[in-house]
Amino acid sequence: MTSFLTEAFDIKVQNLLKKIKYKNSSFYVLCLHQSSSLITGNKAWKLKYNIEEVIRRGMNGVLTFGGTYSNHIYQTARFCNAAGLASVGIIRGEILDNNPTMLAAKTNGMKLIPLSRSDYKKRFDPEYLEFLQTQFPSLKLLPEGGTNKLAIQGTTELGNQIGQLCREHIIANVGVSVGTGGTIAGIICGLKNEVYTCGFGALKGDFLLDDARKLVNNETLVRWGVEDDQAFGGYAKWNMDLIQFIQEFYTETNILLDPIYTGKMMFNAYHSDRLDESWMFIHTGGIQGNLGFRKRFGVDLPITE
Repeated sequence: MTSFLTEAFDIKVQNLLKKIKYKNSSFYVLCLHQSSSLITGNKAWKLKYNIEEVIRRGMNGVLTFGGTYSNHIYQTARFCNAAGLASVGIIRGEILDNNPTMLAAKTNGMKLIPLSRSDYKKRFDPEYLEFLQTQFPSLKLLPEGGTNKLAIQGTTELGNQIGQLCREHIIANVGVSVGTGGTIAGIICGLKNEVYTCGFGALKGDFLLDDARKLVNNETLVRWGVEDDQAFGGYAKWNMDLIQFIQEFYTETNILLDPIYTGKMMFNAYHSDRLDESWMFIHTGGIQGNLGFRKRFGVDLPITE
């Protein structure tokens, strides 16, 4: 198992950095979604030490939370299956038979437990979490999105690796999409004020900045910020301007974006004139959800690179 984990998390980020041209602008994209590892995107770093703890403590697997198109659910199920670990997903809302994310999770052995949207709000309730732990005593509970201290330990390593790339390529700014805050918090900690880190919110609200600040928990780290100007009204909100941008970006760069996280990030970066060689944008993955998005909304969203 040790060699399996070592191989799974041995990701050479220097091989994933690409210089991109779009609309006569040149900039860098760190394509974590193109890793040949079993886990792609930022989830490799967020799951690394959590999975190591599961194995070290002799636990049977993981119980976690997510929506019906959640990349966290998808990636956790895949990795647990490959590692011979059990997985349980507490899912927000109805699970439809034609949902490719849920089908993939189920195929990878994840037990799916749907909750109504009102009941799903209990995922932060200590009593409910204690109840789940008594029902699944051999599983480690992971929060929605996988963000906890062990996840930030992993994403801090990612931040260290990004810092090395910034020094090598004279990059002054790093952009990353923000959901639960675990990835940007680790990157901020890993970069140690070396470059400016800009978080592009997938949701709308000041709480994104507050959540990231709590996770960073270091007042000396000041070269960062979070913006939600192009959150399109909130999480999973979108319009055809965003879809058209994703289509055009793919046509010119052959890089897939998703409409929940990375698409909003690059849309914001383009419309705020940040596409130049002083910027590196972190592609955190999530493009597995594009197929489900196409089926659900009937939009022509690219799905393969």
